[in-house]
Amino acid sequence: MFLADSEYKGKLEMHIQSLNGVYTPTRLKNLRPLLEAWRKLMHHLAIEWQKDKDCPWWYLERTAVGFFSATVWSQGGEAIEEYGTDKKSRTKKKKKCNGRGDVMFSVNGSSRKRWFVAEAKQSHPPIRGEFKTLRARIRSKLKKARQDAVRCKSYGYSRLGLLFLCPYATGRPPDTAEIREWVDDLKSISRRHKAAVAWTFPNAARKLFYATSKTKEFYPGVALLIKRPRHSKP
Repeated sequence: MFLADSEYKGKLEMHIQSLNGVYTPTRLKNLRPLLEAWRKLMHHLAIEWQKDKDCPWWYLERTAVGFFSATVWSQGGEAIEEYGTDKKSRTKKKKKCNGRGDVMFSVNGSSRKRWFVAEAKQSHPPIRGEFKTLRARIRSKLKKARQDAVRCKSYGYSRLGLLFLCPYATGRPPDTAEIREWVDDLKSISRRHKAAVAWTFPNAARKLFYATSKTKEFYPGVALLIKRPRHSKP
């Protein structure tokens, strides 16, 4: 939900200090408990996997969707991944084709479960990159996820685009100021696009670097943005 500027700023500053946070616009406020649970799961796993020098966001998009689905189930919802479905064809020769959807899931509402059909993307932006570059990347990736969601049969459910962001730094771990600046940029972009967002940067993951990389690449945290398509016919 949207908050008054002073209230929003105070709550956001509190989250940034711990480098964890969730923001949801009004039209996606029913996803806030799910995003809070996802953030906590990522934070918990980062701490638990620290002894193995591993992180839950060091994997591909398919794994990211799996963790998201696990969060859905933990909150009393239901989720199915990689399900067979009809899709609108990308070519003009065929109107429809057989395909697979990334995830279909539900969240508990005040009186009933609410279902969603969602398509996901994953991206790895540089944490020390420019604001305009991050903004363009998020816009492009979210647009593709939402377009893919519109291609999927809706079954009468709402469609969503999901974007998992795993920012990285090369050479040395990013310091707290650099992470806070990146989070500020992320927050600004999400508000501009009216997208829900959750993020976490656990201390346990700050200095871990990807073991197979030729140059040390540090992935100190993860974020998830969710946005509905502008137009979504069943």
